[in-house]
Amino acid sequence: VMDIRLAKGMGVNTFRFSVEWARVQPAPGVWDERELAYYDDVVAHVRAAGMTPMITLDHWVYPGWIADRGGFAAARTVDDFLAFARAVVQRYRGQGVLWVTFNEPVEFLNQELKIGALDPLRIPAWQANVVRAHRRAYDLVHALDPTGRVTSNQAFYPGFNAATDAVVMDRIADKLDFVGIDYYYGLSPTNLSAGHALFDELWKVRPQPEGIYHALRYYADRYPDLPLYVVENGLPTDDARPRADGYTRAQSIRDTVFWLQRAKADGMDVIGYNHWSITDNYEWGSYRPRFGLYRVDALTDPS
Repeated sequence: VMDIRLAKGMGVNTFRFSVEWARVQPAPGVWDERELAYYDDVVAHVRAAGMTPMITLDHWVYPGWIADRGGFAAARTVDDFLAFARAVVQRYRGQGVLWVTFNEPVEFLNQELKIGALDPLRIPAWQANVVRAHRRAYDLVHALDPTGRVTSNQAFYPGFNAATDAVVMDRIADKLDFVGIDYYYGLSPTNLSAGHALFDELWKVRPQPEGIYHALRYYADRYPDLPLYVVENGLPTDDARPRADGYTRAQSIRDTVFWLQRAKADGMDVIGYNHWSITDNYEWGSYRPRFGLYRVDALTDPS
């Protein structure tokens, strides 16, 4: 509720969150009504605040019983995921939801390999199943929730997207209502600092806000019939300390908005922008990377 109140106070019109599969379906065929009621409350508060819910169905996590069955490398997981998606979509249909099936599927794949959850020999099976799960989820949403729109947000890897988009994006482009883009860093002959992202030291990456224009141009050219929505964009600091380059979050937002306006003025169909994130959060391993517009002292002040 606090995050929603803060978002409303800033004039935000779209509130993105995930429904955690493991939380609402802790065992096969078992649905936790108390946890589902929690998400009912989230959606109700988002709507009451005048915001559009953007609901992500898979942000790299799934139940332990799915992991035991082989995760998304197992063909049966597609049916299990669709059963989960059906339960969620039926619950929140007719409320103008923007649906995200899989958050950054290529990075999802990378994380699965990184933590040892996926055998590299099973990559083709994983890829085929995630593509199939998205395509079927797209059809499911449009059958159950005609007012809903669907995407799978893609991480922008400057210089490499022609290759990374071939993994999932090109295989689902006909089952998207808009292109979801996550942009955090650029790459140029004078800025090779993006390499720090490989070691999760994002605060060492030199900002390149103009790169968001080039990311939008890339996708506008690659999928010319689809609108563009920046689903994630933000600037990290190292545990809330000032950045070594002196660049501030306020400067980053101003510069980014300039390039978004420039993209729209140049004819790109940009329909939305989300900042990551409203509050500092757990960033896949620690609280060290700080992205929040509001600071959270998670380690010494849990209240």
